[in-house]
Amino acid sequence: MVLSARNCLVLSNLVSLILAIGLLRLGVMFHVSLNDNYPLFNRILGTHAIVTIVLGGILCVSALFSLIHVFCRSRWLMTLNVLLLIAVILTEVSLVIAAFVPRYQTLALIKESLRSSESSYAHNLVARSTWDSVQRKFKCCGVDGYTEWYRYLGNSTASIISDSCCEFNSVGCGEDIVYTGGFYDKPCGAAISNWGEDKGASIIVLALFILMFHAFSALLTVTVRRPNN
Repeated sequence: MVLSARNCLVLSNLVSLILAIGLLRLGVMFHVSLNDNYPLFNRILGTHAIVTIVLGGILCVSALFSLIHVFCRSRWLMTLNVLLLIAVILTEVSLVIAAFVPRYQTLALIKESLRSSESSYAHNLVARSTWDSVQRKFKCCGVDGYTEWYRYLGNSTASIISDSCCEFNSVGCGEDIVYTGGFYDKPCGAAISNWGEDKGASIIVLALFILMFHAFSALLTVTVRRPNN
């Protein structure tokens, strides 16, 4: 029974370690993507990226510590490991609640940030880079519609939109494409909201999956008793 529980504990900790490495990698990719493609969102989402990286690192250390405990005959190490697992579980729950309960406010801030930067698109590199990345990724144009660009890029007689709204992007393609077709007419605000809902649900499922394995590891850690101190 002890051997079986020990094997299960090793397996659960290995799975936890793999998930933690995946979460750490996700945080790093998120941070790099923010800096390279969405610098306008750094103020809003930068903390989320750092927290994801830190949490992934903590989970990696916790999983490694749990694996060390499996092969070390020490009751104090077992107690320390259980306390660490409980602390990690409570931290995960707190972070999930703190990150995703106000996610609608975060999405609203992102859309407001885009809306306020439209006027500086033509002369601000950060605004242009973020807007181009958003419109190409989500295949959308403008926060609430492509006609928003008229007032910033066009004039009373020209209906000009951002080049990144074009399905086949090229310099100057937005100058007359409204009349010929071949551009994204979906609002970016709706596209970002839908993306946030989908990704939020996926991350919550992943977080619950990691929580389940940590709770399972804590239970098995208590089950596996060592005869020697």
